[in-house]
Amino acid sequence: MQTLNLDTFTAEGREIEQCWVQPPLLHCRKRCTKLKECLYLNHTCCWTFCGNICLDNEEPFKSMLNPRLQGAHH
Repeated sequence: MQTLNLDTFTAEGREIEQCWVQPPLLHCRKRCTKLKECLYLNHTCCWTFCGNICLDNEEPFKSMLNPRLQGAHH
């Protein structure tokens, strides 16, 4: 059972925090596993407008340094 607690979801005993940035749309393809984990190195499972995604721990810095990524969410 999932509950909404301000900026944290609890799903099957594991908390998922809201992503710390609004990621570009292309990040929505990197989905968390059913256990709310990431198969990508240096990524964290968090929730955003497109569901639970694996967001690079270096965001938003990578998107800010690459203007092509910034325009991808429009």
